[in-house]
Amino acid sequence: MGCVLGNYLIIIGSIADAEGLGYFETFTSIDPVMAIEFMKMSFDPIDLLFYAFALFAGWSFSSREIDEEDFLEQVAE
Repeated sequence: MGCVLGNYLIIIGSIADAEGLGYFETFTSIDPVMAIEFMKMSFDPIDLLFYAFALFAGWSFSSREIDEEDFLEQVAE
């Protein structure tokens, strides 16, 4: 989700700069359907690489087994 949000915020920033608007003003005024269309237009195949890397990293961090010793060590800190 971080990669998708990053792409969305880049689009918001680009529109804000092109129209001379503030970032928050642009963020609140964009219709979600229009934002999806902008994301489709700006999609690049390299984005798939970043999405795949993010999925792999999320999966690998969340699937790590923690034994009792590691848990107690983390709690003590």
